[in-house]
Amino acid sequence: MPNTPQVEEPKGPMEIIPHEPVMRYQVKGYPLNSMDAFVVYCNGTEIYSLTTNNKTVVGAINELKALLDNIDLSDYATKEELDAYAKLTDLNNYVTLTEYNTTISQINAAITDLKSRMNSAESDIDTLQADVENIKKKLPNDPLFHVITVFTDPRYFTEKNFWGTFTTDNYVTFSYDINVIQDLQLEDGIIELLNLNFLRNVVLDLDKMPTHFYIPATVDFYDDNGVYTGSKHFMLDAEWTVEMNSYDLSVYFRGEIPDTNEYTTMKVSAVVPYTIKEGVTL
Repeated sequence: MPNTPQVEEPKGPMEIIPHEPVMRYQVKGYPLNSMDAFVVYCNGTEIYSLTTNNKTVVGAINELKALLDNIDLSDYATKEELDAYAKLTDLNNYVTLTEYNTTISQINAAITDLKSRMNSAESDIDTLQADVENIKKKLPNDPLFHVITVFTDPRYFTEKNFWGTFTTDNYVTFSYDINVIQDLQLEDGIIELLNLNFLRNVVLDLDKMPTHFYIPATVDFYDDNGVYTGSKHFMLDAEWTVEMNSYDLSVYFRGEIPDTNEYTTMKVSAVVPYTIKEGVTL
C-alpha cells in the first residue's frame, strides 16, 4: 500500500484574510453577507470601537438599550420632583437679602435707640444724684456734741446757776451764773474762766469761721446783807482750739473785780457760731 501523506485536520477554524476592506468578517472564519458588508463599509472601522460582539449598528443600539435598562432610576429625581424643586417652596423658610438688610437696619435702629435711652438714663441718674447731694447739703449737720464745761480756776470762779449748754448744727448756746469768790489777782493780765469741751464728731471748717469771739458779761455787786448795790460790765474773750480728739471753746476774763464777797455774781450768756466742713466725714 503506497505511502500517502496523511491529511491533518485543522486545529481551528480556517482564517481567511480578505483582499479588500469590504471583505471583513463578522464571525471569525465566516464571511459577512452582503448587507452586513455594506453596513461595515458605511461605518468603516469606527464600528470596532463598540464593546459589543455584534459589530453592527443594531448591535450598538441594543447595547445602549441594555445599559439604559440596567440604570436604577430610583437614584434620580422624577420630573414632578424637579418641578416641585424648581418652585423653591423650601426657600420660604429663608430670608431674602432685602429682608436681611431690613432686619439689620431695624436692629441697628433699636441699638441706637437703646444707647440713646441709656444716655438719657445716665443723665437722669446724674441729675438725681445732684439733687440728692443738694438735698443733703440743705439737711442740718450733726451738731457738735457737748461733753463737759469746767471752771478753770475754782479759786476765783464757781458755778452758781447753770442754765445749760446747747448745740445745733451751726452754733453753741450757753448761759451761766457764776460766783466770784475773791478779788482777782491777775499777774498775767488774763485768766481762763470757762472751758467748754466738745466731742470731735464733726469736722469744723476753721478756715471759714471766726475762731475768736467777744462775749459780754455783767458782774452784780451786793453788800454784806445781800442787797444789790450796782453792776459792772466786762468783755470776755472766747476762742476755738483743736485738741487731740475734741474741740475746746475757752472763755477768758480780763480786768479787775474789786470788793467781792459771797454775793458777788457774774452773768454770762452767749451764742457762738461755728461752721462744719461739707462732705467730710470722720
